[in-house]
Amino acid sequence: MSFPLTENEGEITIFAMNRAEDDMALECVINGFGEYDVIEHIVMCDEDKYAMNDAQTPDRVVPAVADDVKVENGLCKATLKPLSWNVIRLKTINQ
Repeated sequence: MSFPLTENEGEITIFAMNRAEDDMALECVINGFGEYDVIEHIVMCDEDKYAMNDAQTPDRVVPAVADDVKVENGLCKATLKPLSWNVIRLKTINQ
């Protein structure tokens, strides 16, 4: 996982991948950065693990918005879908 911090804008972006074939709980401690709220959670996955984009179905697997991220008490929690790529964006509420 990667956690780049853009201090100028007060945002944290979390990139996370779930390579398992089951849901995965994600918990990230972010209490050293101030208080944050969720901007968005973008997920890319498909129920069919063999799904792919090709000439016949160029938009089969595309990014979608998820709404399962919660931030409380310095902890960011989310459930990552199986075989998924995720971007979670947080913004400080102290600025």
